[in-house]
Amino acid sequence: MNKIKNIYSFGTSFSNAGGLEFERKPHIKDYYSCLNIPLEQEKIQYTNLLSELLDNKVNCVNLSKSGFGNERIYRKIHDITNLNNFVPEENLFIIEFSDLGRKEVYVNKDKKHGVINYLVEGEEEIKFVGSSYDYTNGVGSDGLSELEKIFIPFFRKTFNFKQELDKTFANIAKTMAYLEYLKIPFILLNLPFGIVDGHGAKHFNNLANKKLVKRGGETIFSYLWQNKYDIQSETNGKWEDLHFGYRAQIILSKLIFNKMINLGLISNEEISWGQILKEVNNIKEILDKNNP
Repeated sequence: MNKIKNIYSFGTSFSNAGGLEFERKPHIKDYYSCLNIPLEQEKIQYTNLLSELLDNKVNCVNLSKSGFGNERIYRKIHDITNLNNFVPEENLFIIEFSDLGRKEVYVNKDKKHGVINYLVEGEEEIKFVGSSYDYTNGVGSDGLSELEKIFIPFFRKTFNFKQELDKTFANIAKTMAYLEYLKIPFILLNLPFGIVDGHGAKHFNNLANKKLVKRGGETIFSYLWQNKYDIQSETNGKWEDLHFGYRAQIILSKLIFNKMINLGLISNEEISWGQILKEVNNIKEILDKNNP
């Protein structure tokens, strides 16, 4: 019954196991070394864990990237769906849409995309916090400083909070409509507030069926944040990082597995919430015991 040959994940550092870059964070690697797991970031991402649940019979590709946001998601979706050998119904897209603060730019000189990140401090006030081609490598403003000098003054003069928000909601709605038009199955991990109560509620009758939820229609990302499945809580405050920890990656992989069953994409037996909780609670006990 399984028609899905490829699973693609799109999102930010939260979908990319951000914060668990064991290769360049020896302190994090030491903390998790008591677990019998491969201490490599891509090996503990939910996409890899999902692939294992699917007996490695499905090609799982994580295209999420730390620091980047919706504009990269739109671009990557376009790239994949326009491949000559792309068959819509053989693919599943898992998407974590982001909020504002992630402006993608293409740099002619270097022939690649970078991102300029900012915080919204008021409806017309913004604060720039960094830029990079690849934050995962611990690099900030690498080659983008010249562009920042041009871009930041321009953006400050043209930025309008409501306009940017409306544009974001419209582009997300268009992206979801595009996927539905192509009949590509997709699962949503997170949505900006306005899509849930605005565009999405009005134009997508089956939006609730697309969301990965834990309870009461609450998206799984909200559940994980509220129930402290972040690295800081997982390490009992030793490392101040609010990215999701290893337990969250397990929860995501298994709930997506169950969602695929619910959507009729695979014909396996669901994993109970009790089983999932037992596993992640056991992991927390091992971490606590070995890191007093």
